[in-house]
Amino acid sequence: MKWVSPLLPFLLLFGGAAISCRGGHQVLPKAATDDPRFVRHALVLPDGALLAYYVRPGSGASLVFVPETHGDRTQFYEPAFLEQLDPNFQLIVIESRGQGRSWPPPLAAEASIERYASDVLAVAARLALSRWYVAGHSLGGMIALEIAGRRPAGLRGAIALEGWVHSRVQQLAFPVLTPPSDAEREEARRQRAERYRSQRWSTEEVAALGKIWTAWQTGESIMREMRYPLLSVWGDRGRSPRPTRAQLLLPNSANVQLHWIAGADHYVTDPPFAGEVARALTEFVHRVEASSAAVQPEHQIVFRAPGRFGGWPANHGVWSWGDEMLVGFAAGWHQPQDAARHQIDRSRPPESALARSVDGGRTWSIERPAGLLAADAAVATLAPLRIPLDFQRPGFALTLRYKDAVSYFQFSYDRGRTWRGPHRLPPLDTPGWQARTDYLVHGPRELTAFVTALKGDGREGRPAALRTTDGGLTWTRLAFIGPEPTGFAIMPSTLALDDGRWFTTIRARDSAGSWIEAWRSTDRGGSWQPAGRPVPDAGGTSGNPPHLIRLRDGRLCLTYGYRSPPYGIRARLSRDEGRTWAPEVVLRADAATHDLGYPRSVQRSDGRVVSVYYYNDGTHSERFIAATTWNPGPDSPP
Repeated sequence: MKWVSPLLPFLLLFGGAAISCRGGHQVLPKAATDDPRFVRHALVLPDGALLAYYVRPGSGASLVFVPETHGDRTQFYEPAFLEQLDPNFQLIVIESRGQGRSWPPPLAAEASIERYASDVLAVAARLALSRWYVAGHSLGGMIALEIAGRRPAGLRGAIALEGWVHSRVQQLAFPVLTPPSDAEREEARRQRAERYRSQRWSTEEVAALGKIWTAWQTGESIMREMRYPLLSVWGDRGRSPRPTRAQLLLPNSANVQLHWIAGADHYVTDPPFAGEVARALTEFVHRVEASSAAVQPEHQIVFRAPGRFGGWPANHGVWSWGDEMLVGFAAGWHQPQDAARHQIDRSRPPESALARSVDGGRTWSIERPAGLLAADAAVATLAPLRIPLDFQRPGFALTLRYKDAVSYFQFSYDRGRTWRGPHRLPPLDTPGWQARTDYLVHGPRELTAFVTALKGDGREGRPAALRTTDGGLTWTRLAFIGPEPTGFAIMPSTLALDDGRWFTTIRARDSAGSWIEAWRSTDRGGSWQPAGRPVPDAGGTSGNPPHLIRLRDGRLCLTYGYRSPPYGIRARLSRDEGRTWAPEVVLRADAATHDLGYPRSVQRSDGRVVSVYYYNDGTHSERFIAATTWNPGPDSPP
């Protein structure tokens, strides 16, 4: 074994500045000792490149490994590493272009982390991976982060082994204490040249590879919006104190786990550290898998009929009385459209319908009470409210709806079996409201409704709180929730927290994307302060409305539709009143297209949550109302 200066590994990797490390390291490539448990495969890409990848079959989750800059398959064949991995894992090692048996090196103009990530995803697609994790060391770790940022189908989590979020982590977290000597630089140059001469790389290809890590600029934005559980593993170089998360550019979020290997340098997958790294990786995957398995989602159809379009429960509302639950939705008529549009016949106004379950969502019946009007009919028959409502009367339910810029409400005193109204919600100082059902009851005559105002340009887009203290006879605007956005902020879902504050989540978008944002009020809706983005990316260009409930154990539960591949329904949980959120829970991800979501959720008596939403199983198929009953798990630290 040849031992060299601790500065040489990074001189060899990047041909420039080095990082101070503790202890020596073997920098020349190891002999290619193959493991007979791995079966070699090859994939020819459209541009003619050949990717070699190696599979050790297993019945459990799939782990895709990407080696370091100079690495080949043997980096992950270390016996101490393999012995500590769950033997049920399916292991896949992919050699990057120009490394190992993959050929040729990328052209200088194409050498990028993005290109390498696309290569890995091509192999994942070929293998049709449905439950997989991507892990990489050094440059491979950066590739793993890039892949997580693309949110491919079936990905459960990412593992970055000394994978830098940005090249400046070198100086932020591991500044050079002693500059390399001229002799060290020359030795690094010589060994690098020897390696690439043996691999038949051209001078231009070597130079392009050396710039990949500094050219990658999207790591920080990927980390800010990281949706997956992430394990970030680092050697501490024997230093005390260790670098902070801020120096590593790692967000302080529950889904990003930082694991230190005491005394290790950059090469954490080599002895004597390989076993500890493998154990940390195995524990991470087991924890994520256990969390996913604990959800135990059960799906069922609530409403589906030939020629009909069932949609948008969030627009109508959900009400519950113990294990009896009632959900409103639109029952329109199906008509195939362009794939980007709702598959509904706009020439036929949809009916207002209800789905009722009296057994905690196990069975459902569909109701169409005569008094519950569709929007067109409601707006045509608006009448003033003459008698104050009793918001605390048993069986009370309120629905807020709109047509164009006219908003109205209807109410029921018998758990939604009969309905009265409609009565207009006055526009007050706005061009009009576009109201959906979201309200807090404070007393027999006092209620706050959370609606969306038209903006100055006449478009929907600015949420506000409205209050009545006389049973709905008159209304006042308390405050707008946030400034007028350039895009839109609509469809609040609001809770009163135990400490008296209010917390609302809002569907938002602008030209850059869509997300779910949160706001707090400490004065019962009189003013609002931003409280982060529980969902940084809601998928697609328009996003999806949230629904927020409090579980009996005190946690907040947020459900929403996800409108990018893989399309489906998701949830996030918070145990600290919305300050931080646990990793995203995927309730289902089997829809054919983005036309889905608008969930409403209820927790039933046995602790399971019933989430009702609209869904699809074909691009142009009928839309239907579905429900997922799932286990939010125990209240435990993330």
